[in-house]
Amino acid sequence: MCCKPRNLYDALKCNPCFSTLISLIDLADLKDAVIALKNTTLFAPNNDAFKALPAATLEFLTNPANKTSLQSVLLYHLTGKCYSSCKLTNGLVLTMLNSQTTSVVRNCCGLYIKDTEGTDSKVYGKDCYVCGCNVVHKICKVLIPKL
Repeated sequence: MCCKPRNLYDALKCNPCFSTLISLIDLADLKDAVIALKNTTLFAPNNDAFKALPAATLEFLTNPANKTSLQSVLLYHLTGKCYSSCKLTNGLVLTMLNSQTTSVVRNCCGLYIKDTEGTDSKVYGKDCYVCGCNVVHKICKVLIPKL
């Protein structure tokens, strides 16, 4: 990180690979909610993850008429507990802040988060701890909940 983040939002702003995520948090009017989070885990899709989405999906999510869907997708990347990577055990079911669940897959190839569509997103790098007992895990795909 290039700065001393005080919260999850600052941590994301410090890393240019999360600029798309920051833009979407702002578009969804979730900035203040993300700043206020404590004891949270964020599975943060990088810019490449958003570029890999089908154009129609990204267009749908960024349409102001679909703000609730965008909020649901973003909240599907946050859980109300702080999980370091060593606590993310194979088969663990996580309840996300949009009230839907994801599951953890840990195997010889690495650590993954599985969304409601069954898509695995690889967790990259070391845990990034932020003030307020928050942890950020970089992931390579956008998790999509049931909308």
